[in-house]
Amino acid sequence: MGFDVSEADRLLMTTRSVRRRLDRGRPVPLSLVQEALGVAVQAPTSGGGEDWRWLVITDAEIRAEIGAVYRRASLAVQRPPSATPSPQERSDASFTDHLGEVPVLVLACYQKRPWHARSPYRALVDASVYGSVFPAVWSFQLALRARGLASCFAASHLRFADEVAALVGLPDDVGQAGLVAVGWPDRDEFRPARRRPTAEVVRFDRWS
Repeated sequence: MGFDVSEADRLLMTTRSVRRRLDRGRPVPLSLVQEALGVAVQAPTSGGGEDWRWLVITDAEIRAEIGAVYRRASLAVQRPPSATPSPQERSDASFTDHLGEVPVLVLACYQKRPWHARSPYRALVDASVYGSVFPAVWSFQLALRARGLASCFAASHLRFADEVAALVGLPDDVGQAGLVAVGWPDRDEFRPARRRPTAEVVRFDRWS
């Protein structure tokens, strides 16, 4: 069966990382998050391992604590602000300052396997782990968008991953790949972003 390609493309091309425009005061029904996660776990996996794990956080105190860790981690790596902040810098600052107020935070995690520690091929381990988690994260974000919700993937808090793990009681054999902030958009005016032409970034057969 075919798909409506124009609608599929519209979903793919208008699912943005929403930082400033998340409505922090409007509750998000957990049923919608669960539906979107049901879609997410259908994403392709590395080796069919299904090693992704998810922790949905709605508790206000825990969200605030994770937000504080994220802010500290972000400030530790940010460049000094410019004299006139760009729209992107203002957006990033708003997200950093208010992450803990977003209604739902979803930790994207993975099951650690014994071979991860034994393997001398770090790139292979990373590709295996993130090759399963990130397709599922993207599917999750697309499914949220299809339901009228907005999201933003974030990872700066991983600078202090042990602190976040302790806050939420993650076991030692579960690692973190990032988090997805979920909320309603304050308005739905999403459109395709300006990107470099594919002719500049795509090559065929040989690099040069």
